[in-house]
Amino acid sequence: MNKPQVECVLKKPANVMIIDDDVDLREVVSWAFAREGYAVQAFNDPIDAVEFLKLGRNLPGLILADYHMYGMKGGEFLTMKNLIPAQDVQACPVVMISASPNDVEKDVPREHYKEMLTKPLDLKGLVINMKKYLQ
Repeated sequence: MNKPQVECVLKKPANVMIIDDDVDLREVVSWAFAREGYAVQAFNDPIDAVEFLKLGRNLPGLILADYHMYGMKGGEFLTMKNLIPAQDVQACPVVMISASPNDVEKDVPREHYKEMLTKPLDLKGLVINMKKYLQ
């Protein structure tokens, strides 16, 4: 009697990229996603994040980017990200985070990000809400 073969596929956890120059916020958001089983890539400097994206390895399924960062605004980061020719990078959803949502709406074309979250963040709600991008 032949037994049916069962294929077991281990799915790697989705990567989440967090870009924020506030070390405390970056660490607590990283912790919240890691606790849910997501691999986290956290960056203080948006230029380092862009260089990582250019490598094309371990690309994130979601990017959370602060709008106000030291030396660069979120709109500039999005412009640099969108210049990377890899389709996987261009297709990666970006969620902007800001204490000043009006600045984001004035500065960044709406088609460049999926949604905008206002600080302070509700960590539990954040992770639950962002799962829609990480399926």
